[in-house]
Amino acid sequence: MSDQAITIPERLGPRMFLVVLILTILATNSGTWVSGQPALQAAGGTFNFGGAAPGTVVFVVWRAESATPGPFRFQLQGPLGWNAGNPHTFEAVTNRGAGSHWNIWGFRSISPIVGAYTVTSVIDGRTMEASFSTSSLQVLARPSVRIPSASRERVSLIWTAVPGAVSYLVLLTEISTSKRVAVHFTREPAHTFEGLTLAPGRYFVRVGALPIDVTEPVATLPQQVNGSQRDEEFTIR
Repeated sequence: MSDQAITIPERLGPRMFLVVLILTILATNSGTWVSGQPALQAAGGTFNFGGAAPGTVVFVVWRAESATPGPFRFQLQGPLGWNAGNPHTFEAVTNRGAGSHWNIWGFRSISPIVGAYTVTSVIDGRTMEASFSTSSLQVLARPSVRIPSASRERVSLIWTAVPGAVSYLVLLTEISTSKRVAVHFTREPAHTFEGLTLAPGRYFVRVGALPIDVTEPVATLPQQVNGSQRDEEFTIR
């Protein structure tokens, strides 16, 4: 995919939370716009972080005409009782403006509720809305991740295929700096990052599972999109 921009501001887990809300921007991607596609689309549902209860996930696809690379800001309004009745705002930072973009956000501390949601954004000076509905709080299973080998130049990982998942986001991040090192989109339950120049230290890989194919331009979103993820740490000596 062209012009990728993956943003990982924090490590999800018992340590290194971003703010009280505990927001995870899972992935951002830019690519080809499909003819006839609405300028703003959204879908959402449950996100399985591995806790006692799932968080809320929202998947947004949008088209921009301005060359200004953002940030693009969004507001999510949920059904009665969601997020204590308050809308939630979030943003995506991309490395270009004009074209097609998609982004996934997971909100660990906001429990999903069955009902109707609306995403609002001002893009190219126009206020746009996209709505979706969730009909179930069923969660997607988390993948089990294993790292058979890891060196400064090469990291191989495999994971269990998740029933209902169509594609996976695979992220490699340095723990001490939260710096994203590499990213990959795949339909297969395995990947090897090659051509790396890793310094000694602690790293983690994150595998996110989604019920839609993010290895191709995302043309149409279903009403509900659930997701899950798991991290696995390793050391480079």
